[in-house]
Amino acid sequence: MRKTAIGKWAGIWLAVLGGGMSVHATGHSFDQAKEISAIIEPTDITKEDAIRIALQQVKGRVVHVELEKDEGVLAYEIIILTEQNQVFEIDVDVKTGKVIKVESENL
Repeated sequence: MRKTAIGKWAGIWLAVLGGGMSVHATGHSFDQAKEISAIIEPTDITKEDAIRIALQQVKGRVVHVELEKDEGVLAYEIIILTEQNQVFEIDVDVKTGKVIKVESENL
């Protein structure tokens, strides 16, 4: 799920510096984000569940969460900033709650 998105990282760093968390659907307009949200079924894990799962993998502060679909798999991409100022991307499958990827991001 590697992306080259300068805007994505700029938004993440603004969230980090501002102490907030950004949440959006990748590269989609508001209406498209609602359509993606409609894909999620009641049996799927919630954003909060995905965050808990990600924080079990990497301890830190969640600075960004987005819902994305890559190669047919719908997943929450969670960006975590550790106390050592390392940035990690953790992808969690919406259907199963399984961790798809844990990756250190180089900024």
